[in-house]
Amino acid sequence: MKLDEVVKRITEAIQKKRVVEVTYIRGEDGVRTCRMMEPFDVAIGRRHKTGRKMFWGWCREHNELESKIPANIISIEITDETFNPKIREKTFGSPARYEIKRDWK
Repeated sequence: MKLDEVVKRITEAIQKKRVVEVTYIRGEDGVRTCRMMEPFDVAIGRRHKTGRKMFWGWCREHNELESKIPANIISIEITDETFNPKIREKTFGSPARYEIKRDWK
């Protein structure tokens, strides 16, 4: 997907606190993969040195925060399932500084 398409879909899911189903091509082996994720942002990672924006979300299968390269994402489907971002934010190593604006109260 193009970066602007990823940002649009993820922004919508973030605003609604909705879980997304992300289908993507894994960079390490080229395998098509699908994951249920809680979306958090599309931004340049603080520890990543590539300088490119990534999709960041909590992977429900691996139970950890993961990043996906937007160009490797095939589709993002917004589900009806909601999530509580405060639960995951407690596990972050530092306070979250989001690029995508949200009103998570």
